[in-house]
Amino acid sequence: MSLDWSTNKCKLGELPENDDETTDRERLIWSSIAVDLGTITEANQQEWFVRLAVLDRLGLAMFPDVPKAEWVRAITRWEGLSTNVVNLSRTKWLNKVRKLALDDTIYNANRLWKSLTTQPENE
Repeated sequence: MSLDWSTNKCKLGELPENDDETTDRERLIWSSIAVDLGTITEANQQEWFVRLAVLDRLGLAMFPDVPKAEWVRAITRWEGLSTNVVNLSRTKWLNKVRKLALDDTIYNANRLWKSLTTQPENE
């Protein structure tokens, strides 16, 4: 399935052509998949920020090395940006993230256990 997006309802007027604005837009478009929110609205801007902060805390930063004040600026600047991502409630999203994080931790712990307990045949 493709990721479709639109800036038709953005309030920022003409689309900026500078690299910073384009980078913010691209990050938000791809972040919509990770945060499971399809559109940036006035009502859900804080939820976008909260979900990005959760991912950042888990080491899955969508805006690596970018101050959080810049996240806020990008989110508010691109209000109206929409994608074909289906919205999940915060509870469903947190359950999904929790499961993915735990599954990943268990998988990596099992791989580490195997590598630490398997002796090379030559020894």
